Amino acid sequence: MSGFIEGEDRTQATLFPERIDDYITEDSAVRVIDVFVDELDLSGLGFKTVPEATGRPGYNPALMLKLFIYGYMNRVQSSRRLEQEANRNLELIWLLGKLAPDFKTIADFRRHNGEAIRLVCREFVMLCRKLNLFSEAFVAIDGSKFRAVNNRNKNFSKAKIKARLQQIDASIERYLGEIASADRREDKGSRTKTERLEGKIAALKEEIQALKKLEVRMLAAPDQQLSQTDPDARAMATLGRGKAIVGYNVQAAVDAKHHLIVAHEVTNVGNDRAQLANIAKQAKEAIDSYGLSSAASRTSTGTTALSLELEESLASFVGTEDAVVLSSGYLSMQCLLEGIVDEQDSILLQRSAHPSIRQAVGHTGLPFKEFDIDRPSDISRIAANQGRVLLVAEGIAPLTGEILPLAEIVSALEKASDFRILIDDAHGLGVAGNTGKGTLEYLACENNAVVRCATLSKALGAFGGCVLPEKILGDRIRARSLAYICASPPSAADLGAALAAIRVLAKQPEILHNLRSNVTRLKKGLNKLGLPADHTPIPIIPIILHSGTTMEKLSDGLRNEGILAPYIDYPGSPEGGLIRLAVTAAHTKPQLEHLLEALARLL
Repeated sequence: MSGFIEGEDRTQATLFPERIDDYITEDSAVRVIDVFVDELDLSGLGFKTVPEATGRPGYNPALMLKLFIYGYMNRVQSSRRLEQEANRNLELIWLLGKLAPDFKTIADFRRHNGEAIRLVCREFVMLCRKLNLFSEAFVAIDGSKFRAVNNRNKNFSKAKIKARLQQIDASIERYLGEIASADRREDKGSRTKTERLEGKIAALKEEIQALKKLEVRMLAAPDQQLSQTDPDARAMATLGRGKAIVGYNVQAAVDAKHHLIVAHEVTNVGNDRAQLANIAKQAKEAIDSYGLSSAASRTSTGTTALSLELEESLASFVGTEDAVVLSSGYLSMQCLLEGIVDEQDSILLQRSAHPSIRQAVGHTGLPFKEFDIDRPSDISRIAANQGRVLLVAEGIAPLTGEILPLAEIVSALEKASDFRILIDDAHGLGVAGNTGKGTLEYLACENNAVVRCATLSKALGAFGGCVLPEKILGDRIRARSLAYICASPPSAADLGAALAAIRVLAKQPEILHNLRSNVTRLKKGLNKLGLPADHTPIPIIPIILHSGTTMEKLSDGLRNEGILAPYIDYPGSPEGGLIRLAVTAAHTKPQLEHLLEALARLL
């Protein structure tokens, strides 16, 4: 019959016959078995590896072991079936090098090496779990339990390993029992299809060695628990019987009326009752010292010794004459403008500025012109014949990490009769510069015409805002700014947290070193994936693809991998939006590698 696909002529001779290896795909499970067994210390596991001096040579125990593991993975449940498969199964023909032990030899090997086979199968299953070759559902979280970027398969404790090994032993015992039973009565059950394995063959040797060290590392930990991708996370019991999450338990004391956090603590203990005493003590200390709320505005009774100490510490840290702390980073530019602006001033606004900055400029009631930071040469033309010019911009763009070209802007404005440059350094303070003083330190700018405002809620991890002016301007802000005069300041807890953060930055320079190392590692990895990333130490990295829909799908895919990389499309973002990656000093190398691996799979 013609017109159909035709196979090769069985009797046709070929000069160069195809190799058996050509029939086995690169990702076949049988290749995993082959590499795995070749790396095992069979003698140490209890196999007899020295051949008899007399008689017919026996089969290599490594070869027999490969046959048993193949049967275990494919549920071939009798020695006779294994003999049959060795003669007709192309994968086994490849694995065993065309050798086909008879069923009695297979049964004797199983009987004489039962304990050693059990140990090997256990190690093989643990290796598969270690390499994420088996899928398992994630556990949901609720309340104050926060799931870490570390699923349950990558968290190990003495009890968990022991329980899992017992499960594996029981499963293997059942398998060996089924083989023995099938040896007596042939089982002609249908072969079930093997779940296709995913993995990295090239990493097997390294993973096998790491697996042997895993229990040692776990036992060496103070609490005998090990989390691989988020080292600080721990498994915690929940109210669900028999269930646990790997993560953190955040304890907080909150003002019932205003929902302000008075004190907080992060623990790895799942039971809230054990943590209540300590967090209550911290809350009581804060309330006893400064009260539950800030009570009133700074010009009334809202200024405390703690707020004055924070202002002094901020000014000392960044090297300014003064610092003004206020209720919100969102209001910081408004506060600065209210203190500095005069009716005769002309305002130049960065076109892509954050909505809070644009709103602050609009609040002045003065007309303004816009400029693009990638075209600073246009500023001279825009600012010509404008009187005193107030140029308002961001030190570091919050969505793209782009750094303000300050030197070019200063050069362009020097042709004006008078000017001041007002910079919102929300994403520079605590991050940019050798000591974290911000964008001006990074750019080595000491121009007196530049004045900054910032937030306490980004790198410093608290809440509130600040202006970092010279002393005269600081006094004007306190006298003129309604954002300062009429608004309540941050709570005592937030002031204390910001103060502690500044002390940490000053005393622990290794934090910034870790941050820069993480930024460099991630940006190099992104470049290798074909994603553009600059070479600055700024920890804001945008991913911009051809459509918003594509980026939303990528963001959702990363979330399913345990990675929060939000798709952002709000005012000031590029057309179509972007995905923003924000690196911290606390990120670990495994976490960054996990992100890069996930991006490689999803892109």
